Amino acid sequence: TTIIGIPMSSASLNFTPGLVPRRSSSMTEMPRPSRSEAIFSAASKSVSSLPATTTCTLAGATSTGHERPISSCVCSAIAATALTGCSSSNKLIISTDLPLQGSAFDSNDSTNKAIQLYLEQQGYKAGTYEIAFKSYDNATAAKGSWDDAKCAANAQDHVANKKEVAIMGTYNSGCAKIIAPVVNQAPDGPMLMISNANTNPGLTKKWNEGEPEKYFPTGNRSYARVCTTDDNQGAAAAQFAAQDLKVKSVYVLNDTETYGQGVAQAFTTEAKKQGIKVLSSGAYGEGWDKKQSDYSALFTKIKALKPDMVYFGGIFDNNGGQLTKDKV
Repeated sequence: TTIIGIPMSSASLNFTPGLVPRRSSSMTEMPRPSRSEAIFSAASKSVSSLPATTTCTLAGATSTGHERPISSCVCSAIAATALTGCSSSNKLIISTDLPLQGSAFDSNDSTNKAIQLYLEQQGYKAGTYEIAFKSYDNATAAKGSWDDAKCAANAQDHVANKKEVAIMGTYNSGCAKIIAPVVNQAPDGPMLMISNANTNPGLTKKWNEGEPEKYFPTGNRSYARVCTTDDNQGAAAAQFAAQDLKVKSVYVLNDTETYGQGVAQAFTTEAKKQGIKVLSSGAYGEGWDKKQSDYSALFTKIKALKPDMVYFGGIFDNNGGQLTKDKV
């Protein structure tokens, strides 16, 4: 039996022109720049000196994009700084919203440190603006991963922080679906949110009912990502299984979370198109319980069906190691 795990892959950051809407012009104080144009010009000058490790396409309030080479590990944070608005002073805050407890800590702590390192190297400046960094934790110790309630609370905190102009996050698509519609309705205009890891298709394109429109109640897009989506990942895995591995039958498992179900659904759909017999039932196969200590019974059931391959749609953090170990 062959097992395929699907890692999240990166891609060039490509914003749709007009991604971040203009701030309302009905202000009683002296007019200030919109979120999308406040420091675009200044930050573009700063960004032009970055190392050319990947291409980042930035689109401001106009339809003209500005391509600049940007270091991939901090691409999201710098793009956020370049595309967001200003407060009443030259001091702005960019933030991250990541799970900093549990098995995903190391990865996300490294992300925060990379952003802080880059900002330090730039003197915490973007053009004439002073940039501060704030880290939000969307995980709980009890759960050991992202938590719905923490994501909801963080969303309100982002909106309440008047000097905060952009968010680099989230790590998990399910959390993004909670935060995105809230920050899209920020009182002073939608807040830019860029994810380095979200892969659920529905955040940016048609997927499940009401997506992606329900994440942007204002009608303006304020979210982007720098990685490919589950429909691409799952389909590619199914094509590889059929064309390279010559798989004829498969059993699909998912971790019951947004990412796992999304990539498993994409795999299942494409596997059928490729002529692979899918032995599991449902659009995204059978869910595994991450709290289980042993999966021998699950694999004994699967083994009886004699699949050529078992496909895991999910993240390693959800007890994926034990699941793999218990394959029989």
